[in-house]
Amino acid sequence: MNRVELRVDIIRKFGTQGNFAKELGWTENKLSKMMQGRYTPNLDEVICIAEKLGLEEKRFLTIFLDKKSPNGDKTKKVS
Repeated sequence: MNRVELRVDIIRKFGTQGNFAKELGWTENKLSKMMQGRYTPNLDEVICIAEKLGLEEKRFLTIFLDKKSPNGDKTKKVS
């Protein structure tokens, strides 16, 4: 997960991570752990994040699929 890009979208739309956590129905602590890489959201949570931020497909891929796949294949950059 590209947390830098995710943070940009959160701040742009909600002003603070705290406001976004409230919108998700999460504690600020849970969101903070996710943003620090200490918590990995499940699929339902990822979908909720994407919907609340209004992410289009390209932006979703940039944020959530920016790393190599588990089997070592490199992902293609979306252009």
